[in-house]
Amino acid sequence: MDEKLKKNILDLNYNKYLQYKVTAIIISFTYIVAIVIAWITWQLNLDNYFQMLVVAIFSILILTPSIYFIIISNKHLKKIIELLKSQRT
Repeated sequence: MDEKLKKNILDLNYNKYLQYKVTAIIISFTYIVAIVIAWITWQLNLDNYFQMLVVAIFSILILTPSIYFIIISNKHLKKIIELLKSQRT
């Protein structure tokens, strides 16, 4: 395969995983800010166990995939950078 084509494919993959990582960070940050704002404005009652259970379930549903995508994207991004460096030499 042509070297330029290989590099372009790696660049496209790099951008894809970078976009996954950025999107997961934005979703996580937005969710955490929303929880903090709800807590500061007393919309979230820490003494209400049902409310805390719902928040915990939503936190698991939102933050677990986000953390997964961040970790996986980091691995792929490092691998792609190493591939690009090895092609230059």
